[in-house]
Amino acid sequence: MTSAALIANDNHYHLVGAEAIVNYQFLCTSHSEQLASHLDATAPIWSSWMRQGEAARRASNLELSVQYFGCAFDLAVLLVERFTAHAEADGLRHCERLLQAGADLAESLARCGHLALRREYLNRIRQLMYQEQLRTPLLADRLPEPEKRLTVTLDAYSGSVRRGSRSSHAAMRAARQSLN
Repeated sequence: MTSAALIANDNHYHLVGAEAIVNYQFLCTSHSEQLASHLDATAPIWSSWMRQGEAARRASNLELSVQYFGCAFDLAVLLVERFTAHAEADGLRHCERLLQAGADLAESLARCGHLALRREYLNRIRQLMYQEQLRTPLLADRLPEPEKRLTVTLDAYSGSVRRGSRSSHAAMRAARQSLN
């Protein structure tokens, strides 16, 4: 059994305590290292964590959904940092994995009442995407636009308003209210 398969079947991936919150990591050091050594085989693990996070959210088990989405987010960060946001596995670019896991994580954190931690992850998404633009400037215009719910959340948090949308002010007000 490969370590990637071992991690996929291991139930020890979770937010490991206050120290992990400071470092913004859901995966422990051991699992991060195991995943990092087999990044080319991690797409099914990421997909599994996203499915399990969604199932937990549908079952109103929000704390568990935070754990699964957080692990998927950490894995997406590993993929973006090791390769590039433009690289892909199983037909999905790593930046799309990052945005999708980040949006689901932010939503679950908000539903759990972890608003400060949610803000930290929204900032981290923004920072990672900016770093990726600097790292691959010729491909920066090919980075995907964040999906609408994440864009509205990020814009409301930053205070900017996207032009061209009639409902941008209303959407920004709604997103700001969800931050409080």
